[in-house]
Amino acid sequence: MEFGSPTIACRKVPKYLAIVKALTEDIRLARLTSSVRLPPRWALAKYFNSDITIVIRDENGLRLVAARKALRDLNVLAHPCGHHLWLRLPGPWRCGEFGARARQLGLSVILSNAFTVGPALEAIRISLGATPDTETLQYGLRLLATLLSHPRGTISTIV
Repeated sequence: MEFGSPTIACRKVPKYLAIVKALTEDIRLARLTSSVRLPPRWALAKYFNSDITIVIRDENGLRLVAARKALRDLNVLAHPCGHHLWLRLPGPWRCGEFGARARQLGLSVILSNAFTVGPALEAIRISLGATPDTETLQYGLRLLATLLSHPRGTISTIV
């Protein structure tokens, strides 16, 4: 599946901001004109199928493409337009040790055992939307790939 170019996605940001502004105005007017306190959900429903979902989907797609490229030789599982991906750790890595090493490098990953009760796969969840831009995401993914390419225990902390 191909996604829009970063340039196209960036051009849609003003449209996103216009939607947010219109949503805020709708909520304000509803509160002024109604004696019933309507939850903001009603206003969100109006914009659910708007361009904002397309922009988010396209951005997620671009970030997933960058992630698959950076982690090309690894076992990655993700929805084409999702916000996260799952990465099975190659042996002999184990979640606990990998998570500790990733934190030493300044990376934040969620270990699979945070999502289970009982035994979990040796995997991590990576948030594709946690970084402000694709370049920062690519940098973090390169660090992650470098860590994964070194056998467990061969990277020591430098103080």
